Amino acid sequence: MKRLFSRPLIMLLVPVLLLLSACIPDSKFPLPAPADGKGDDRLIGRWVGVEEDEKGYADVSSIGGGRYLVRIVDKPDRDESRYEILTTFIGERWYMSILVIGRAEDNVPKTPPYMIARYEISSSGILSIHMMSWEALAEDVRAGRIAGEVESGEHWDDVLLIDESEVLADYIVAADPERIFNGISLAAMRRP
Repeated sequence: MKRLFSRPLIMLLVPVLLLLSACIPDSKFPLPAPADGKGDDRLIGRWVGVEEDEKGYADVSSIGGGRYLVRIVDKPDRDESRYEILTTFIGERWYMSILVIGRAEDNVPKTPPYMIARYEISSSGILSIHMMSWEALAEDVRAGRIAGEVESGEHWDDVLLIDESEVLADYIVAADPERIFNGISLAAMRRP
């Protein structure tokens, strides 16, 4: 998997920047909420970069039903960025649907599109997030394996998945997660 940059907190902001440039595939719908209403509470709390000299952090708090609010502060004296994530366990892995909320003062309405990612927390407590691959999804949309829209671009294709939540989950189960989540791999984060 390819890695961008080395700074973990900048990496969490990359989805916002790339969403604007359409490099990361979008989904009209999130993955389904957990059937039991429980999410992955291992995410709750503060996360910092693996490197000791990192100044920024991410705070994650539960808002119920498998949903979490993520506040990212790149530097202590900077504005924060906010995201809402919905965690879902599918097959043998954890996934998140990421909704960009924006900076605290922006009052951005929570509307799609969502970014879908696979994540893992290692036994040593390192959090890694893997975004969907636009190449794999564009191929699958064109082949009819998942409903979506593909707009060819000069450097990459813009992909919007339009299937509903349950169909997205079925697609992930049937597909090869290593192939479809072979997009941008965000740098690792740890507890302070």
